[in-house]
Amino acid sequence: MGKYALIVSLLFFILGCSTPKASTKAGQKPLSKITLLISFDGFRHDYLDSFPTPNLDRLASKGVKAEALLPVFPTKTFPNHYSIVTGLYPESHGIAANKMYDQQKDSWFQIGAGSQATREAYWFEGEPIWATAKKQGIKTASVFWPGSDATPDSLKPNYHLYYDNTFDHPHRIAQVIDWLQLPDTERPAFIMLYFESPDLEGHHFGPFSPETKSAVMRMDGLLGDLINKINHLGMRDQVNIIVTSDHGMAQLSPDSVIFIDDYIDLADVTLVQTTPKADIIPLPGKDTLIYDQLKNAHPHLKVYKKGDEPERWHYRKHRRITPIMAIADLGWSIMTRREFALKQKTLKGGAHGYDNADHQMWSIFMANGPDFNAGQVVPPFENIQLYNLFCELLNIVPSPNEGTSGSLDFMLQKK
Repeated sequence: MGKYALIVSLLFFILGCSTPKASTKAGQKPLSKITLLISFDGFRHDYLDSFPTPNLDRLASKGVKAEALLPVFPTKTFPNHYSIVTGLYPESHGIAANKMYDQQKDSWFQIGAGSQATREAYWFEGEPIWATAKKQGIKTASVFWPGSDATPDSLKPNYHLYYDNTFDHPHRIAQVIDWLQLPDTERPAFIMLYFESPDLEGHHFGPFSPETKSAVMRMDGLLGDLINKINHLGMRDQVNIIVTSDHGMAQLSPDSVIFIDDYIDLADVTLVQTTPKADIIPLPGKDTLIYDQLKNAHPHLKVYKKGDEPERWHYRKHRRITPIMAIADLGWSIMTRREFALKQKTLKGGAHGYDNADHQMWSIFMANGPDFNAGQVVPPFENIQLYNLFCELLNIVPSPNEGTSGSLDFMLQKK
C-alpha cells in the first residue's frame, strides 16, 4: 500500500471511530433531540375539561393531543405503565395486576413502597424501551418509572432512581434538569418522570373532589415549572415533551358493594385480590363449584373462567391470570365482609381497575416538541402503540411488540 493510500485509509478509520453510534437504522442522522416522558398517575382524560390546567392546555394546543389514551385491561398502575414502555399487553409482559400470585414460583407480587417484588426481574417479561435503547447505544434515565427497578443492572436506564415516595415532586423536576445539563456525550436522550398524583387524591377523595381538583392544578403547575426551567436552559427546541397517564378514576359508594363471601366459601379458594376485579384460584376440584356460585350471584358482577374473558382485553394466556375472575360494574366494589368492616371509609373515594372500554378509565396523551406536529387533535388510541413511537423518536429498532409499527407516525413532522 502506497503512502497516500495509507493516509486515506487511516483518515477513514479515524472518522469512522469518531462517528456517534446513536442509531442502528441505516441512513439516519445521529440523534440530537431529547424525549421527556411524563406520567401523572390516575389523570382521567376529562380532568382537562373539568379543572383549570393552563400549562397542559398550552402544551396541547401547540402540539398533538389525543381525545383520550386507551389503557390496557386491567386498568391498574403497573400493568399500564409497563405496557406503555414495552408495547405489550399484560398477558404478554406478565404484569397482570398490581397484586399477583405466581404458582410456579409460589410467590406474591404486590406494589408499594418497600416492596421487594417490584425489584425482581422474574416478574417483568418483554423488553422495555430503556433496555431497547441501551442495547443500541442510547442513554436513558428514569425517575421512578414502574418496572425500571426490576431490570437487570446491565440493561437498567443509565441514570436510575429506585422508587422512594418521600422524594418530593420539586426534587424530581430538579433531577431532570440536572440530567439535561449534562455534556452532550453524557446526557440521556430519553427521560422518564413519574408522579403519584392525582391518583392518590382520586383514591382518597373521589375523582371530582376539591382535593383532586387541587392535585390536578398542582401537577399542571409543576409541568409549567419544568417547562420554564427547560426554556431557561435554552433547550426547548431540543426537547420533545410527552405527557400521559395510566388510567382514569371512578367514584365509589359504600352502598355499591358486592360481598363475595356471601356467595362462596373462602376456605375453597385463594383470593388473590378483591376489588374491583376479584382474582380467584379455587382449590383442586372446586373450579366448577366456584364459577357456578358466582355466575349469576349479583346483577353488577361479571364472572369469567380463564380463556372466556372478552378477546378485546387480550387477557387470557399468562399463568398469573387466575382460573376464575370476577369484575364489578363501574363504581361497584367487591369485598369480603371483613374487608368492608375495615375499609368502608375508603368507599367514599375513587377506584380504577374496571373494564378499559369505560370512558371513566381513559387517560391522557399530549406531545409537544421539535418532532411533533402543532395544533393536531387525534382520535383515542391504545397505549401499547407508544413504544413504537418512542423507538421512532430515538431512531432505534423496536423489539417485537403488539403495537402497530408506524401507527402514530402521522403525529410527527415529516423528515
